[in-house]
Amino acid sequence: MVLSVLFIWGEILAEIPKDISLSDLAVVPLADSENYEMLRKKTEKRIWMLKMHKYTAYAALAAMTGAMMTAEDEGEISDEHLIWGVASGALYYTAASFALFAPTFDEKTEEERSLNWHERLAWVHGPAMLLAPILGYIAHQKYKNHETLTGIEKQHRGIASLGYLSFLAAAITISFDF
Repeated sequence: MVLSVLFIWGEILAEIPKDISLSDLAVVPLADSENYEMLRKKTEKRIWMLKMHKYTAYAALAAMTGAMMTAEDEGEISDEHLIWGVASGALYYTAASFALFAPTFDEKTEEERSLNWHERLAWVHGPAMLLAPILGYIAHQKYKNHETLTGIEKQHRGIASLGYLSFLAAAITISFDF
């Protein structure tokens, strides 16, 4: 968890302010000047939303690290694991909503390879982050009733680990531009 926090702070401190052009966002600019103001506002909103996506995703990654570190083998879950799990879910869905609802542009140039990998990995960690909390809740209810895990809820640990690792890989592909 300490490494995740250091990673987040390193990203924040290493960010050097620079002018962002439309070509940096893989956008082909419009020829007429009437749409310039609309395009500028849309670009500014997209930049802000993608920055928020980045920072909330790093916070979600730190919370997921806490949840993974407090996971126990079998039986009753700890309060710490439950708190980290709920926090990571809330931060993850916040980060995802920033990315999903950011304005897009109709005309795009060829995207970078790292962004393609980032989007592909989202198709892995997205469903995993939908299933993991549901399966964790079902497993928790069975543990409270002193029942053994018999169904798909036994896969909570594996699905949560898959989601965590693919989310970590998605963060690495964007952070280090592979």
